[in-house]
Amino acid sequence: MSGPRSGEHGIARNTAYNMAGSILPIAVTLVTVPLYLHQIGQARYGLLAIVWLILGYFSIFDMGLSRATANLTAKWREHPAEDRQSLFWTALSMNALFGLLGGLLFWLLGGLLLEDVVKMPLALRTEVTSALPWITLAIPLITVSGVLTGTLEGNNRFLTVNVISVVGSVMFAVVPLVIAFAWSHSLVWLIPAAVLTRAIFAVPLLVFALRALPRPGFVRPSPAIARKLVGYGGWVMVTNVLSPVLEAADRMLIATVLGVTAVTAYTIPFNLADRLRIIPRALGRTLFPHLSTLDADMAKRTSQANVRALGKVMALMVSLAILGLHLFFSLWIKPEFAEQSAPVGEILLVGLWINGIAFLPFSLLQSQGRPDLTAKFHALELIPFLGILWVGMQWLGLEGAALAWALRALVDAALLFWVTGLTAAAVADLWPAFFALGGSALLAATLPDESLLKWGLGALLALGLAAWIWQSEPGLRGHVLRRFPNLRRIPFCKTPSPLP
Repeated sequence: MSGPRSGEHGIARNTAYNMAGSILPIAVTLVTVPLYLHQIGQARYGLLAIVWLILGYFSIFDMGLSRATANLTAKWREHPAEDRQSLFWTALSMNALFGLLGGLLFWLLGGLLLEDVVKMPLALRTEVTSALPWITLAIPLITVSGVLTGTLEGNNRFLTVNVISVVGSVMFAVVPLVIAFAWSHSLVWLIPAAVLTRAIFAVPLLVFALRALPRPGFVRPSPAIARKLVGYGGWVMVTNVLSPVLEAADRMLIATVLGVTAVTAYTIPFNLADRLRIIPRALGRTLFPHLSTLDADMAKRTSQANVRALGKVMALMVSLAILGLHLFFSLWIKPEFAEQSAPVGEILLVGLWINGIAFLPFSLLQSQGRPDLTAKFHALELIPFLGILWVGMQWLGLEGAALAWALRALVDAALLFWVTGLTAAAVADLWPAFFALGGSALLAATLPDESLLKWGLGALLALGLAAWIWQSEPGLRGHVLRRFPNLRRIPFCKTPSPLP
């Protein structure tokens, strides 16, 4: 990381808050997924995953205003209180209206999508159809919560956001599970429980967002600010329309072609692999308001330094995950599930590493007022991706879907790094990471879990990668040694560690 030391400390602290806000839900997922599968069955769990995917897509009715609100809130910290007050109420009013329109559209089309597109048993079709009003209610909750979160993040209130998010995410996973055990495993009960939980945790977001305003009281929405928000948010909305398709088309197509049971075999490794994106997501969320306040040259230098550090740390985590995924699935669920899903997860992990480091050029472009470029790239990728996804599934099944997703992530990252001028930082400085990822994938594909050679070579690979990170990233080394000063007693750790 670069910049003034106080700025670095703020970025590191807020990134740590964002990471901590993601780790506990991961632990909850590890516990709850087997319980869900045991209690409600693989088909019902797969359908529940599809419902949340569809709901996530309808969050496009945020219209990009959450991102626009965070961007303008950060830029306008020195503006008059009246402007900042009006920004909040304008964004909140617009997103409440957009959310209601999105809910109405889902009410009209959601049932058709779930009834006629997704293959499922008749009993499950009846359950999900009965829960449609609750899914509809969740859409305005999502859009309003987005503006509240954007307001808090634009004011650097990351600790507040993450405390609310952590507790809300845990309860979102646990409350329906408790109902499944204590009352009924029907989606007629589980979906409303999840939606009501989300509604409850929107209240503290509203309270703290109001407290972050420069003064209390309502201010009439401003047409001028609305135009500014829509001008920025319109391109973000295009990204938000296309991004869920690019992210979730694999699972929707699997549900259509192979059925909801196959969705579970793909979704579980995808969701587990996706947890490794907590670092780039946390760093990207933290850097976005910070980059919004910098000029273009300083923003690029800051992003370049962070790309190098992020790519190296992510490579170590992903390499270890690839090596251990098959064994983990065997112990966590069962060996038969590991045989089916571990190869899928290993491919996705490589794609998620590529996608993870692409979070930074993505955030750089949007922070510097160019959300149009990210939207145009996604539009260019959509049709080729869907075609490759279909062909990959026909030839290789679930592994073909994973390969198509990883290839799309590679193309998207290449475009983002090229247009921001960060390609050198991503390629020239990260070649050992490519070697480590390839070596881990080769070991996982060719050697069984019982092989000592697999774990011996894997350990050497991981230690070599860790040593390279330690020696080549003085900024990271400095942060670690300041937090754990006793490490300086170890000879390997005595290397001077000034911040760049």
